[in-house]
Amino acid sequence: MTPPPVPFAPESYDRSVKIVSLLKRLLVNPWQEETWVLSLNSHLQVLSAHLVFRGTADSCLVHPRDVFRLLIADNATGFIIAHNHPSGQAWPSRDDLRFTARLLKAGRLMEIPLVDHVILGHETFYSFADHDRLRGST
Repeated sequence: MTPPPVPFAPESYDRSVKIVSLLKRLLVNPWQEETWVLSLNSHLQVLSAHLVFRGTADSCLVHPRDVFRLLIADNATGFIIAHNHPSGQAWPSRDDLRFTARLLKAGRLMEIPLVDHVILGHETFYSFADHDRLRGST
């Protein structure tokens, strides 16, 4: 089942709390891991949001090519990756760290930078940008 479209306000998604607010509206099933890609324009405004993968209670397999295919089609100049942890814990897993590092590398190569990777738990969230983990390898 495809989620209904979410209207995007012409505001800049330059802070993690704004991203979290949007992600809470996008999530279809908080008991399954969902990975979303937010395509951004040069003003960090959301062009579109894509549900890239819906996984199980504890995993969600996404490949960078799946992300960049959408970004190129949207003519994005940046992007945010966001997903939830059904366990409720927002701290990044080892797989989250590896995936983020791969997206950073691909983003540099494609000149479509990763602006943030946000993980939503039940009551908390984790932002790679807020923790200064997007400059080099994570």
